[in-house]
Amino acid sequence: MSRLLFTLASEPHEVPVQWYLFNIDYGGPLVGQEFANLSRLLQNGDFDGVLLPTKFVDDECEQQQKSITYPKLLAITSGADVLEALDVTEWLVLRTKDDQSKPTELRGGPRDALIVYATQPAGSLLYQEAFLTTYRTFVPSQDLIQKLIKRYHFTNNAGNSSLIKSARQTFSVLVRVVDELCAVELNRLLIETVTSFVYKLILNGEYIFAKILRNRLMERIEHKSGFKANTSLFEYSPSAKTPTLFDFSSTAIARQMTYLDSELFQRIE
Repeated sequence: MSRLLFTLASEPHEVPVQWYLFNIDYGGPLVGQEFANLSRLLQNGDFDGVLLPTKFVDDECEQQQKSITYPKLLAITSGADVLEALDVTEWLVLRTKDDQSKPTELRGGPRDALIVYATQPAGSLLYQEAFLTTYRTFVPSQDLIQKLIKRYHFTNNAGNSSLIKSARQTFSVLVRVVDELCAVELNRLLIETVTSFVYKLILNGEYIFAKILRNRLMERIEHKSGFKANTSLFEYSPSAKTPTLFDFSSTAIARQMTYLDSELFQRIE
């Protein structure tokens, strides 16, 4: 039975949770019953095989700590940066299908830990694709790019072979993020962040990486410029006639079809 621990006259006492659910008045006659139903629902949930983050699991102590002093509070909140970690499984909530299988299902974790988990060389490709599809629900693209750049600088300059592999994977994720940016996300700050990183890559002699990232960014910028040009045409001339196929001469149509056929034949060759 679930119990709550509280202190009365400097002595700890354990009280069942159900006692609070049925005996404390929450302002209505049905609230206690609703809380009881919620408690039973949580107990019947699918939590079998769930491994809690070991980073937040403290060693069990016989005596409960009564207070936390300010120096100890600083020690708790000023831990190592998650973006600089090689393995972040201790920060994540994982689930196993049975007692002997490895934790392959990710159920949750801190934002930075989820980002690092997507850049691990031995990570799941399926999770990486899911992360690139859904990361906007918990972190903006601008913040994600800054975090990936920070992680790349640390792992690439560490001198460890494992960290260098992680740096390559981090750069791959960064290229994917830039390549899939929407037009509304390409603001001045984001472009300056990426171009500054490209300049640092050139200074470090990583010309191939700099060229790849710059080309991806320029493609996004050109796509945004073309999108603005097309929308401005309809915004400033709403009454303009929409062109049809009969508005073009047969010579121009034949020329365009020839260009398309030649391009297709070149791809076949």
